[in-house]
Amino acid sequence: SVVARRSYGTGSLFVRANRHGDESLFGQWRVDRVLVKRRIGPKRARSSSEGLTKAQAERELRRLIESMTVVPKVMDIAEAGKRWLAHLEAIGRRKSTLMDYESAVRIHLVPFFGARPIGKIVAADVERFMMVKRGEGRSPKSVRNWLGVLHSLLSYAEKRDLIPSNPCRKVDFPRIEETDADIRFLAPEGVEALLRAVDLDHEWGPTEHALYLTAAMTGLADGRGLRAESARADDGRGGVRSGRLAATPRPRESAARGPARALGLGGRWSRP
Repeated sequence: SVVARRSYGTGSLFVRANRHGDESLFGQWRVDRVLVKRRIGPKRARSSSEGLTKAQAERELRRLIESMTVVPKVMDIAEAGKRWLAHLEAIGRRKSTLMDYESAVRIHLVPFFGARPIGKIVAADVERFMMVKRGEGRSPKSVRNWLGVLHSLLSYAEKRDLIPSNPCRKVDFPRIEETDADIRFLAPEGVEALLRAVDLDHEWGPTEHALYLTAAMTGLADGRGLRAESARADDGRGGVRSGRLAATPRPRESAARGPARALGLGGRWSRP
């Protein structure tokens, strides 16, 4: 169904539904007598805050028409980034997400790629960006995030025929370790050692003991176990390590049991 009619040459909006009944807005217009069709975004349903309103879809359609009819001969990362961010805003991306993307483009991508046309960026340039950032001491996670922004930006440009292909697809992004090497999982004996390490004669000792015990007991009752990132505990060799408490999933088989019983501790976790 057609959502809006315009004067000849200014394009039009129409709605299509997928097999699940979800409706999306599409735009169509002509460029040099060639009919162009593009998905604008999801249509906003009544009494919903998700999706695009008619006014938002109109703005995005105008922007798409302009981007395909008035394309600079040389488009760099800065210009492509502006168009990409405007597109994301039009389709309803969160403001916080847009701010993060804009920051990555302005602080990291633009200074590195400069005035280089996006159509001349190749996989070797992307790899060099990755190596330079790692050489600056940036974490693999941060570099991977910035590469993800570059990948999305260039995918946007590729879909609009501004570049022949996205070079990021040929690059292996930095790997991120799934677990933090500083995190140690506490077995029941470890939790007991943690509780024994508390100085109960100190002013805050009883409170500290109660906090650790509560974290262990309530964490297990909520389907979680206890791990230590930093807490004072006997390391088994007469030393004491520092760390914090954090929660981690526990085996499903103990989910239906009581916390202390699941650990096989009985009543041993009472305060001395």
